[in-house]
Amino acid sequence: QAPVLTSFQAVVEYCKSCMSHLKTEQLRLLFLDSRQQLIKDEVHQQGTVNEVNAHVREIVKRALELGAVNIILVHNHPSGKADPSRADIDFTNRVISGLETVDISLIDHIIIGKGEHSSLRKLGYIA
Repeated sequence: QAPVLTSFQAVVEYCKSCMSHLKTEQLRLLFLDSRQQLIKDEVHQQGTVNEVNAHVREIVKRALELGAVNIILVHNHPSGKADPSRADIDFTNRVISGLETVDISLIDHIIIGKGEHSSLRKLGYIA
């Protein structure tokens, strides 16, 4: 049964419960339909203590397979700080570009730390 994610805060709380305790980085993808209802929550990649490698092509491919119209990226920082790195910002921009080619929107990229989080949309990196 899919979790009920009715607000930004609900998404953050759900992701904190899944990810804030992890010792390595993890990238989750929340696939949403046109009403922003959750289609699927997937762990896309497991990483190391300070990075996770993901390919835009695979994100686009999976979104198309699931019929998603919107996506939320979520990853954690095991260090505890939720500030986005330059690599996080660059990756977000590459994902936005890749998804735009197939009419899928990136709603947000949320970074989960220990007791804190960042939203790249709220920080102005996603229009």
